[in-house]
Amino acid sequence: MKKELIIYRHAKSDWDAGVAVDHDRPINAKGIASAKVMGKLLAMGDQIPELIICSSALRAQQTLENSMELGSWDSVVETQGCLYDESTHHIFTSQVCNRADDIHRIMLVGHEPKCSTLTSQLIGGGEVQFSTATMAKIVFNVSRWSDIHYGMGVLRWLHHPSFFEKW
Repeated sequence: MKKELIIYRHAKSDWDAGVAVDHDRPINAKGIASAKVMGKLLAMGDQIPELIICSSALRAQQTLENSMELGSWDSVVETQGCLYDESTHHIFTSQVCNRADDIHRIMLVGHEPKCSTLTSQLIGGGEVQFSTATMAKIVFNVSRWSDIHYGMGVLRWLHHPSFFEKW
């Protein structure tokens, strides 16, 4: 059985929210709309993850909440601060590689440049750009999460909400 990792960058932040700490920045109205579009898209494509690991930052949490609500996802959710402040290597080894093998699809909800960097590392190079609310699906031909190494993933799709908002 293959393992699938979906990497999801948070939706557009509200830079006018007047927050003193970046971690507490919310998403704006466009971000809410984009998150909802992406939530519905994943549900329509039967791509809902079993497990979601989300950054503790408010904008990531709000992105996920809006996506889950419109897409009616029933995923297990964990909040992890390391998606906000740790390296991509730490995120990969501590949040992906050690997961139970009965889980087949995991989503990470995080930030730039970590989304782009981790995706590029996992697929063996290239330059993948994540604008806000972008998702990428990477597939690994392994049966255990611990068998995944950099460069062995295949990028199956990269979706940006602006394409789907026209529906």
